[in-house]
Amino acid sequence: MDKGGNMKEIYDFLQKYCSLPLGIVLMAFALKGFFEPFNIVSGGVTGLAIIIEDIVGIPLWISNLVINLPLFVWAYLVFNRGFVIRAAGAELFFTFLLYVIEDFKGVESDFVTSAVFGGTIYGLGIGLVLRTGTTTGGTDLTASIINRLLPYIKIPAAMMVLDMAVILTGFGVFGAVRAMYGIIAVAVMSKASDFVLEGLNFAKAAFIISDRGGEMGRAITGELDRGATLIEARGVYSGRERQMIVVAASRRQIPALRAICRRVDPGSFMFVTDIREIIGKFRS
Repeated sequence: MDKGGNMKEIYDFLQKYCSLPLGIVLMAFALKGFFEPFNIVSGGVTGLAIIIEDIVGIPLWISNLVINLPLFVWAYLVFNRGFVIRAAGAELFFTFLLYVIEDFKGVESDFVTSAVFGGTIYGLGIGLVLRTGTTTGGTDLTASIINRLLPYIKIPAAMMVLDMAVILTGFGVFGAVRAMYGIIAVAVMSKASDFVLEGLNFAKAAFIISDRGGEMGRAITGELDRGATLIEARGVYSGRERQMIVVAASRRQIPALRAICRRVDPGSFMFVTDIREIIGKFRS
């Protein structure tokens, strides 16, 4: 097998078998190293566990397990059991890590560092876990259960309400400053998880309206080594028959694509938009 094939096999192996444990390790480290020492409540079951630890002194790993256990039992009765079993295994590993590093004193930092770096590391961990199609329970599992019981309540809305309820509880226990840093941590977590799930190298989709679609398409495929789709179109205002070329390209190819449009058909019209995900063969 060629070198490229070997590298792809290694990448697929790492993605399949290493993403989940690595993600859980990052989540546990961020929680114990950054959030817990400063009582930063970022929502979810882990945020609730931090509140419980401060009020009654129950360790994080115990609260996290006790709160999630009935959720998984309930989910096992109403959802795909294979998914629930995988998620429960991830949650048990997460709880085990919290137990192992229970005496970890955290990273020396301040509120800003804890919120930003803790949110980044936790978000990266969440992203890696979600990429495997698994979850560690918490508000996303709770929101899914609520949606199953009350279908008119959407999962994102339920998650937002649950997380805000936890953050508001943290506001009452720890005060406004920690609650605000918790909100900052949630925002950073969201961006970090999006980075893992979607990446930064977004492709572009170009839509070109032209009277010379065939020639335009041949120039694109020949000069940019890109496939293109030609669609017959009609102007709504003029009623004139035209052609639309649809092509997916990398960002660095957009200037060359623009130059092709100007050269082949100066009267063409092109607009470009981001592609967040591509399924199928695409070379960047």
